[in-house]
Amino acid sequence: MPFQNYTHYGGIQHPRGLCITQTPHRFPSFSHRLHLLLSTATEQLLDSVLTAKRNAAKALFVAATTATSHGVIAATESERFRFWTHWQNFLQNTFPMYQPILSNYPLPTRLALLGSFAAFIRAGQHQPANKQVSAQTVLLALRAIYQTHMLDGQPDPLADEKGQRHIILKRQIENYRRHDPPPKRKLALPHLAIKYLNVTRADNNPRYQAIHDLCTIAWFYLLRVGEYTHTTHTARRRTIQFRLEDVTLWNHAQVLHSTLPLQTLLSQCTAATLRISNQKNGRRNQVIHQEATHDVTCPISCNHPPYPAHPPTHV
Repeated sequence: MPFQNYTHYGGIQHPRGLCITQTPHRFPSFSHRLHLLLSTATEQLLDSVLTAKRNAAKALFVAATTATSHGVIAATESERFRFWTHWQNFLQNTFPMYQPILSNYPLPTRLALLGSFAAFIRAGQHQPANKQVSAQTVLLALRAIYQTHMLDGQPDPLADEKGQRHIILKRQIENYRRHDPPPKRKLALPHLAIKYLNVTRADNNPRYQAIHDLCTIAWFYLLRVGEYTHTTHTARRRTIQFRLEDVTLWNHAQVLHSTLPLQTLLSQCTAATLRISNQKNGRRNQVIHQEATHDVTCPISCNHPPYPAHPPTHV
């Protein structure tokens, strides 16, 4: 069968003609994917529903699709779509008689196609630089094929008869991993850097004070960038900036309200607790607690800064 270009939106096959170059490289909006989903996968189901119940049934499909789409962040879904596009282009240019969905092909054929694609990605032929990539990138490319098959209701093309990752692909990836250069570890931010920032804080510039305090909070409370900086990016993200209401100040066992005068907080606060209500390391409602050290890098004094917060609901 000649190759057909199937652009996958959330795992749903949607024919877009015969030319692979028509595949959009920009990840489509959710509303566009939802329209395609409701016009293909659910068409027969909706036709079987009574007219009076059709809107209610369609609303259920919309709710289910919305929940599925929001089950991952936008970057993860965009990555899957990008590697799936590389898979389509690879087949069109190298094996034009084969479809990107491999369910109808025997296991030896699937393994040959997937192994060739893994070698193609490993050599960096999917990017203009043609620079060899790591084994982890090859795994991401194969995972995109696996996930798209799963979202399309198809069996795992990478699995053997027992449902496990086939030994041929496992050994191929292991060979890549053994030949990868050792990772270049980055040094952890030393405590001296926080002390240096305290020097810039001494000139009473609100901007430098904010930088010092946020860096100190991030250092002591092990925060990622998105947990202490604000962004206007509209893509779905699990990491959000902590808020003033997430900080609890303590005088031993007594809670100090953040609206108390600054001098009262500085003189009485002995500890601070930061509650990550959204998620941290995949777990929600994590709590990190620090005691006051009363030195230039005290993690407590930076939790109640003397400058106005912006935006108002954030520290």
